[in-house]
Amino acid sequence: MITRVDFAISPPGLIRGAMCHTLVLDDDGLSIIKVSRGWRVGFNPAGALQSAVANATIGHLFKKAKAATEGISSDNYRQAAQGKGSVVIPRGELTDVQWSPDRLDLRLRGGGKKHRFQFEGAQAEPAHAFATALTAAR
Repeated sequence: MITRVDFAISPPGLIRGAMCHTLVLDDDGLSIIKVSRGWRVGFNPAGALQSAVANATIGHLFKKAKAATEGISSDNYRQAAQGKGSVVIPRGELTDVQWSPDRLDLRLRGGGKKHRFQFEGAQAEPAHAFATALTAAR
């Protein structure tokens, strides 16, 4: 069975910027597929000019991410998971899955690394269903 959620945002860090991912859980494990640059979830700049610039930038990034996610299907996601910035974590290596429904925040350990993803409010239902499936898969 394949479970999928789109627009999973890994937040920016000190060195790298935010990234947008598609997460696919199948019988073999979890595929974290990088689809585009990401954005800060819940970013609300103070000024009107800053807000207009931020909205235009985030809108552009969202369009690119949407086009990339539409190109990922159940037939080609394994190939997409081999791309740059993507990771495949075998099911046996998935540990410590934490889902915070109030913050829409998913944290997990796998493949020797920690992974964190945030979701926008519109993705709450699919993200919750995915986190439930991921927790059950461990």
